Amino acid sequence: MILNGEDALKKHLKQNMPAHLYFIYGDEDYLKSNYSMLIASKITDTSGSGFNFYQFNSEMTFDMFYEACESLPMMADRICVFVKDMPLNKLTDAELKDYEKLLSDLPETTTVIFSMVTVQVDKNTAKWKNIIDMFSKYGVCAELSKRNMQSMVKMLVSRAGQAGCSISPQNAQYLINVVGDDLNRLLGEFDKVSAYASSREITAHMIDEVAVRSVETSVFDIAKAINSADGDKAYRLLGELLKQKTEPTLIVGVLAGEYADLYRMKIAGKYGGSLREISTEFSYKNREFRLKNASRLCKSYSEKRIKKVMEAIADTDIKIKTSGADKTMILEELIAKLLLLMGKTR
Repeated sequence: MILNGEDALKKHLKQNMPAHLYFIYGDEDYLKSNYSMLIASKITDTSGSGFNFYQFNSEMTFDMFYEACESLPMMADRICVFVKDMPLNKLTDAELKDYEKLLSDLPETTTVIFSMVTVQVDKNTAKWKNIIDMFSKYGVCAELSKRNMQSMVKMLVSRAGQAGCSISPQNAQYLINVVGDDLNRLLGEFDKVSAYASSREITAHMIDEVAVRSVETSVFDIAKAINSADGDKAYRLLGELLKQKTEPTLIVGVLAGEYADLYRMKIAGKYGGSLREISTEFSYKNREFRLKNASRLCKSYSEKRIKKVMEAIADTDIKIKTSGADKTMILEELIAKLLLLMGKTR
């Protein structure tokens, strides 16, 4: 069985007894971690003193796994074998066959959970496709993607009430835009802001004062400053990122993504492609707002201009990775080039 999304998994857990096998993956670490432990807690005591909870990581051997799966529960109906972040794609075909043989015939008293919290599962590779097929054949595969904006706003408004303060939907969305949509990071920054607000309403000013901006947000603001020919702001934001010890390669990578959005929407407009088609083709699920922003902005620039920008970013990436030159200077040179390119006649 394959369950696509948080709602499908919620419904499954509400309507059914936990299955004997789960494979939890996706691009939202917070949800993967929380739902994996929720399933485990429905089966047995997951505290350190739990006799029926066997927890493993990437160091697990097949023999350790086999022994745990075949164990009998003590004063309970089931045991839970919980495997976190095991890179199954690195196993040989023969090793995977051993796992499949065991997972296809688990004891009635055993539930196995493979939770890919930090391991990224690329469904486009043959190895991971086969692994997903194996788990869905004998159990439940649940893919947990990032929540959409509406869902995250609702969560923050509710969380504010629980913390004894309040936040408007507009400011909840502003916080998301500032710190990013990674739930671990978002909730951590929200807790800081709510503690600062105490019993007051959380304002945009409080968010600016307390919350740490994500790299993605800061780089987006750099691109926005470049496109507005505001060199002072672009250099100031770059300086803040470097002061936070942000890796130059990460800055360049995120900047490349910003202009890739622009290029994709420019080409889509040229050949009649829709925003929905681009979103599907390049996996923008729950990030469609990026394409909407790019769609508006790309009308002001020629395809040739955007290509030159992307070439400059690619050249900078190579230079940072291969030359011994000062990386701060390389980044500052890139900002200067982009200001010249984006500031010329469009």
